[in-house]
Amino acid sequence: MSSSTFLVVNKKSSNEVTVNSSKIVLNDASIVHTGMYRADVAEFIQEGNNLVLKLKNGQVIVIENFFLLHDDLHSDLLFEDDEDGIAWLPLLAGGVAAGGLVAALSSSSDSDGKFSGNESKPGEVTAPDTTAPDVPTDLVVSEDGTNVSGKGEQNADVIIKDADGKVIAEGEVDADGNFDIKLDPPLTNGEELDVVLKDDSGNESKPGEVTAPDTTAPDVPTDLVVSEDGTNVSGKGEPNADVIIKDADGKVIAEGEVDADGNFDIKLDPPLTNGEELEVVLKDDSGNESEPGEVTAPDT
Repeated sequence: MSSSTFLVVNKKSSNEVTVNSSKIVLNDASIVHTGMYRADVAEFIQEGNNLVLKLKNGQVIVIENFFLLHDDLHSDLLFEDDEDGIAWLPLLAGGVAAGGLVAALSSSSDSDGKFSGNESKPGEVTAPDTTAPDVPTDLVVSEDGTNVSGKGEQNADVIIKDADGKVIAEGEVDADGNFDIKLDPPLTNGEELDVVLKDDSGNESKPGEVTAPDTTAPDVPTDLVVSEDGTNVSGKGEPNADVIIKDADGKVIAEGEVDADGNFDIKLDPPLTNGEELEVVLKDDSGNESEPGEVTAPDT
């Protein structure tokens, strides 16, 4: 029997089918007689309910549904044996291992022809880590914007990204589950940040979100103009900032808001047409105020 010819025996009906293929599909619990020696196989791999045999000659055999139970019956795999003619591999009946784990077994068997304690310690093989760390918690950006701290999976890498997804800082969770990562340059303008944890297997957590403090005042408004009829003050500034217009005595005479495109046009009531000196200040949502911009009303 060649390495690609298999005898498949249905456990319930005892019907025998010869399969000349590298792919065997089991529709019932079966005994699969490989006609090979155990030493011909380099690796056994479980992929879902399928058993994959990687032979030393490079051939790959796939036995579909090998790990499915049919009426509480499982399938078995048989190999040739020099002493008894047939060797049974019962370890595979319970599954090679979870999650596609490779079990590399020796070809030795006990006096009953069953592979036994002389096998190569499959219990020492480590299953792959496919579990991502939990989302980091207790995220805080320091008041001066120089550090991001939080909690997460011990020894995981910490990756901090800006709103555009660019990595701006990296570090590591310590053995107690804490981290404190330096930001350079500091962030003090209300920046939105994502914090991701990555374990040694490369699994990444979902991002935790944190906002930097906003202690940065808007820039001085620019392109300030009072309309010829003195009814409006227009200019440019930080989008969505409040606009505060004051007279020469510091009294607020008009207010408005910069639009999303960075423009504003504020109504003056009453109009100013006598060369009045005005100051225009911008204030953001955190209460930070810009230095005043100056503009003069027309003198008509």
